[in-house]
Amino acid sequence: MIVNTRGTNGGRHKISPCEKNVLCKLLWGVLGYINNFSFTMTNVIALTQFIIICIGTFAVMVLQKAASADVLSRQNPEYLSPFLARYGFFMVLIPIVWTMYAILSDKVGKNIFSLKFAQGVGIVIMILLFLVYFYTIFFLF
Repeated sequence: MIVNTRGTNGGRHKISPCEKNVLCKLLWGVLGYINNFSFTMTNVIALTQFIIICIGTFAVMVLQKAASADVLSRQNPEYLSPFLARYGFFMVLIPIVWTMYAILSDKVGKNIFSLKFAQGVGIVIMILLFLVYFYTIFFLF
């Protein structure tokens, strides 16, 4: 489709199919951040959080099945392992929510929405996730 617009090329400008589709614009906007170092660091932090959750949940489930006592039947609230064995994969929402916060922080860039603060929060979350799974795997089984 060719429309008349101001500009070079004789006043004619080709409109790509992507310019009409809002979802396509959003996708190209997000992909445009890939060259930015801050977005790359955000990806590294989010992927590390995701890997910690997946490996930790898998390890807790394997240890729970290998344990002679059924860990999931314990009703004592001090055990973290039954919770992680049952609901560990729902913790994948943590990196997803944090990534949305980091991207929003990259756009806004003020106060609690600064990218450096968001990256610090992501690193603290990553360390806490590691410590929770480390404690559960090595001290509760």
